[in-house]
Amino acid sequence: MKPLASKLLQFSALLAIAIFGAQYARALWLKAFVYDRTFSEPFTWFDSAHAIWWCFELLFFFLFGLLVARIFRSNRPHPWALTFGAIGGAFHFLSSRDHFAQEASWSFHLWVYGVYFMPALGALLGAIALQLVSNNSFKRTGLRPAA
Repeated sequence: MKPLASKLLQFSALLAIAIFGAQYARALWLKAFVYDRTFSEPFTWFDSAHAIWWCFELLFFFLFGLLVARIFRSNRPHPWALTFGAIGGAFHFLSSRDHFAQEASWSFHLWVYGVYFMPALGALLGAIALQLVSNNSFKRTGLRPAA
């Protein structure tokens, strides 16, 4: 199998794991940190429950961004990680239903729709983090990265 075809197969398998795994992990995260809790908001525009949800999406896809960057480390990993996260966010958006009250504020819309952009941001940050760690470790040791 050609190297790029192998990487694309790994990318696809990882994406399937992330998309289906995110559904279950998201439910566990929200049950642990959001459900049956009340939050007092310091600002009218801030929503703690959605912020906690954003954190999950960011961290979950950050970890997958690390893996995607590891797969494509010699083939410009940042666009691949961003694509990975964008596809993950798109699947989350397509499988969700959002209903708003007529008097919903602009900030509520931002919190609800912003969660769909967190996977792309998280995966991209994961790829950047891996690159920074790899570059720093090679500078410290004086070795060169493998191609």
